[in-house]
Amino acid sequence: MTGFKPCLRVRRAETEGFKTLDRGLEGPVSAYSSTDAFTFFPPLLHAEADTASCRIEEGQLDILLAIDGSGSVSPYEFSMARGLLEKLVGHLAVGPKRVRLGLLQVAGQPALELPLGSGTSQEGIVHALQDLHQLLGDTNSGQALAYAARWAWAPEAGGRPQATRLLLWVTDGYSSDLLEEASGLLRMAGVFTFVVTTGRRDEGLSLVASSPSQDFLFFTDVEELPGLSARLCQSIKGLISPTELTVSEVMEESFRLSWGRMATAERESYVLEYRTKDRTQDGQSRSVVLPWNARAHSVRRLQSNTTYHVTLRVRGRESSKLEAQATTLS
Repeated sequence: MTGFKPCLRVRRAETEGFKTLDRGLEGPVSAYSSTDAFTFFPPLLHAEADTASCRIEEGQLDILLAIDGSGSVSPYEFSMARGLLEKLVGHLAVGPKRVRLGLLQVAGQPALELPLGSGTSQEGIVHALQDLHQLLGDTNSGQALAYAARWAWAPEAGGRPQATRLLLWVTDGYSSDLLEEASGLLRMAGVFTFVVTTGRRDEGLSLVASSPSQDFLFFTDVEELPGLSARLCQSIKGLISPTELTVSEVMEESFRLSWGRMATAERESYVLEYRTKDRTQDGQSRSVVLPWNARAHSVRRLQSNTTYHVTLRVRGRESSKLEAQATTLS
């Protein structure tokens, strides 16, 4: 990366109706219509916006909030999406050495409303959201997300090399362009991507969301958006705080292990090591290398009625180690 590339940024543009703000683009604007076909999903649980129910205090997080401000989104839906982001900010301990937040608006051109280096106070981020003016125009989500992957977490924009990178994208599910390239760039950049969509099923969304999709992809109604903040907070907290290596399905010659996500990029991998607690039984320690997105593994061909000590770590990061003990059945 040679330097930070600024994007088109429009904060208080004057608009009339659904007039496009795209520079150098021609063609009709994709405007919201009450007759658009929506496929609504059952509403999610009504999560209260009480910040006491979930609070993220620990860890360095660089979170980019991406909101669809294109013409396919109604002003009402835009305000509800903004309300969700405002409430989510209330769950986070924002600060220069803690959680940093950036704000990106998705429209005809990507608009970085607030770089990560500027999003270091809760008050400043809330004000940026309250002052956010909907850009309208086309819904070039692929372009915006690809831009984010390349530049939003760059050191010049305030990104920190050791921080966990998160993207929260609130969308109506429609995109004027393709998402495949952006999806690959986000994965290569080590970004965990949460997608919240209101009423449109789009195969591209599951491509962008991190896996497993049930943890990162949320379908909801527009009215449910603000109440989703606590649930998103819990999902983020579970992602950054993998505190246990869980043992289950214990049999005579096998058991299953599961854990929260610790690796943050495709270039990383897990090393799972297991050995008998009493080394005199076989005198051997065994290990297996697992991909960065693994969340579980079944250990097989074990001795019956034997206690095993298990450790799981991210290769090259000795501090990120989980331990457990399991005894096979007799």
